[in-house]
Amino acid sequence: MKNLFKIIFGLICILVLGFVCLIGYATVSDYQPDPTVVVFEKKEAKAISGQKNFRLLIWNIGYGGLGRDMDFFYDGGKQVRPARQIVEKNISAIETFIARQNEIDFFLFQEVDQKSKRSYSVDEVSKIAKIFSQFHSSFGKNYDVFFVPVPPSNPLGSVLSGLQTLARFEPVSVVRHSFPGNYAWPQGLFMLDRCFLVSKYLLET
Repeated sequence: MKNLFKIIFGLICILVLGFVCLIGYATVSDYQPDPTVVVFEKKEAKAISGQKNFRLLIWNIGYGGLGRDMDFFYDGGKQVRPARQIVEKNISAIETFIARQNEIDFFLFQEVDQKSKRSYSVDEVSKIAKIFSQFHSSFGKNYDVFFVPVPPSNPLGSVLSGLQTLARFEPVSVVRHSFPGNYAWPQGLFMLDRCFLVSKYLLET
């Protein structure tokens, strides 16, 4: 009986130690961006001329994993991530749709993964940037966590994601602004850091 208690006590100690190490490393490595971060700057950018009307497309692509059949656990469902082939199929469909939007001047995308377990480490930022290679691409991180431990039975894992802007014109500057009031410690260690991007362009008068 004593041996059984020792084994149980040892397992509890290992679990507690593992949890402490997880929280400790997450605290040390926590992504804490400044209130404003310059993503891109070019003061001599060419001014936009001869155009008065602009077309914009705003789209949360859900990292290619939030399709109609996804029963996501954060929304009260049971699924953590869809199968790889589903994610790849979704991303391919997203690329095809974007490539057809030849009249759009500005694309504003949300939940674009750069390297996340949930999207099988597909670099969606690069894929989208290559669709219109002549466009200017900007990326601002809003989720950079080495390991999201929920749900315990099948953790979400690493996430590197953010906002991406594709523009027909080169900006003078692109600045990432942090939203105030993000999640408190320790929950905030594993959650996204909400933000928005401000792109500025010169207009010829």
